[in-house]
Amino acid sequence: MIGSVSDQTALIETLEYGRAFRQADQPVVQGNQAL
Repeated sequence: MIGSVSDQTALIETLEYGRAFRQADQPVVQGNQAL
């Protein structure tokens, strides 16, 4: 896979987008509040 992505800037943007997407998918825990 070496050299499969020629645009490094686009690759970095894609990785950052994926990271943000995964973080947004995680549940938010706010203390010990009973629902």
